[in-house]
Amino acid sequence: MDLSNLPVPHEDGHWINEEISRTVEIIRQKWSNLDVRWVPPENRGPKDSAFAIVEKRSDGKEEVVFYVDNEKNFNRNVLARIELGDMSKHNTLEIIEAQERAHKEYQRKLWQEQVEEANDFIAFVASGGRNKLHTVRHNGRKYG
Repeated sequence: MDLSNLPVPHEDGHWINEEISRTVEIIRQKWSNLDVRWVPPENRGPKDSAFAIVEKRSDGKEEVVFYVDNEKNFNRNVLARIELGDMSKHNTLEIIEAQERAHKEYQRKLWQEQVEEANDFIAFVASGGRNKLHTVRHNGRKYG
């Protein structure tokens, strides 16, 4: 059973795909001038995009860099597209290299989360399960 892509709660109460959540974190960490705006399904029309990648300019204004149609298309390729700026202006090798860098960045973030989860679990076990300050996850199960 693949537990690497479970839904996670969004701050507005919606549940979103963990891959989307992780990709948004990478964008916010790697490109401090960019942010992601998500429009919940009940707030968008049939032709509206689900996401907008927004640039926060130095003058305080925000400008949409590009849109992503739906949740299915919000994946690692968004990272590659940001890195390239505009894929239509680059050759095939540059696109492939950017996609590979995006894949590696995503895998690095996933690995980092798994290490943090393992460290939390080790600390929990070492405390004899008496650490009630938080719960820990291990292999898809919650402890605490």
